[in-house]
Amino acid sequence: MKRNSLLPLLTLGTCFALTFTGCSKDDTTAPIITLIGSANIDLPLNNGGSAWTDLSATAADDEDGTVIVTSDASSSKPDVNKSGTYTITYTSTDKAGNVGIETRTIQVYNEAEIFAGAYNNSVDTCVATGPSAFNATVVLSDSINRLVKIQNFGALSADIWVTITGNSAGS
Repeated sequence: MKRNSLLPLLTLGTCFALTFTGCSKDDTTAPIITLIGSANIDLPLNNGGSAWTDLSATAADDEDGTVIVTSDASSSKPDVNKSGTYTITYTSTDKAGNVGIETRTIQVYNEAEIFAGAYNNSVDTCVATGPSAFNATVVLSDSINRLVKIQNFGALSADIWVTITGNSAGS
């Protein structure tokens, strides 16, 4: 008889264990990463000689609270001395292994970019034989801010480098 009284007790214990362990909710939500500062940053070429400083990010998880954020900023660091688009990726992983990802894009640009392009039928009024038309192209330096190269400049048909002191059409 002792055996029969043990069976209901084991059954009750098993049901109790399944009720409290078998119905737990799995954590499937990734941490939310919040960038400090803007997700898109425009930075003038050379930026006064200052190197890029990462603004960082924070992350929160619905189960774990505040979680650590890592970034590839050391390998993806924007070069303020080279125009281009740079992307920094921020990652955060919670205890359940869910991964949150956020990116920041930094555009390093030459402030004279409004002058870039083709200038067809330009007129050179500085020649002794009178004005002459020419087609020129303005190309931006990718390493010195406000520096442009004018290809096929006037009657000289030469390439010249010019530093633009303003950033409007009257400069």
